[in-house]
Amino acid sequence: MQSPSLPSARERILDAFVDVLVSGSARSATLDAVAAAAGVSKGGLLYHFPSKDALSAGLAERLDAFMAEDIAAIHASPSGAID
Repeated sequence: MQSPSLPSARERILDAFVDVLVSGSARSATLDAVAAAAGVSKGGLLYHFPSKDALSAGLAERLDAFMAEDIAAIHASPSGAID
């Protein structure tokens, strides 16, 4: 039996960033707070996202990808947006 794949460190960091933003504010979403919430070192976070701006851009890219998937699913569905 194959175990489900674990999210990559990059994905865990983005998930943690969302969690910190939702539970606090943009000001509370420091790199230290996000690293702690993701369970990675600050150096590990900085490897993937060298700044808070890069972290924000990574989240925007993720949201763009989700939106593109939704649009593709709508176009592929016989019922369109209804499904």
